[in-house]
Amino acid sequence: MVFWTFKQYCEAFNYCKPIILIDGTHLYGKYRGTLMIATAVDGNNCILPIAFAIVSGENTDNWSWFLELIRIHVAQKHEICLISDRHPCILSAVNNVDLGWAPPQAYHVHCLRHVVSNFNHKFKNIMLKKQLKKLGYITSRLDFDAGLEKFKETSPQTAAWINRISKEKWSIAYDEQGRRFGHMTTNLSECVNKVLKRVRNLPITSLVRITYSRLVAYFLEHG
Repeated sequence: MVFWTFKQYCEAFNYCKPIILIDGTHLYGKYRGTLMIATAVDGNNCILPIAFAIVSGENTDNWSWFLELIRIHVAQKHEICLISDRHPCILSAVNNVDLGWAPPQAYHVHCLRHVVSNFNHKFKNIMLKKQLKKLGYITSRLDFDAGLEKFKETSPQTAAWINRISKEKWSIAYDEQGRRFGHMTTNLSECVNKVLKRVRNLPITSLVRITYSRLVAYFLEHG
């Protein structure tokens, strides 16, 4: 396992929104494993990658290790909103209070796109998928509650499925403190994955150098 970050990104995070998006993507070619990426967002909604890691795969120990090192080296501030998919290993790591990602140090919410995708994977219903996505973006709690009740009426199975996910985890209507700053998905983090797509078959040392050079170019372009 290897973790890396860069000092300028750590310093820049102090001036960004208190949001961190995390995601993992597979390496391919000769060098297997998983590349973990943590991304922040500045006041202009520009992407700020703040930490990387290469691990053997996505499990509780590896996600716990990655999140712990982010706390130690990058994100010391409190009340951070952590956005991720609903991977059970991430959920387990976040629930470990010793890592500093449980309230009030941080608040974990789900990527709406992944919630909707998980729903569609189980029920194979495009229309309900679109309804669920639309619900997540409704800002009025009154309208959200009415829409959710209508959504649940489609079947006892869909009602049981959505009831297992707390509303504050996936809907902007129940984001009472505005911790998401309107960010409902981890799409920005996956943009970084696309930037690195063609280099995910390189040796680790080369991959570290590439992240540095490409992010320096990104900094110069976006100021």
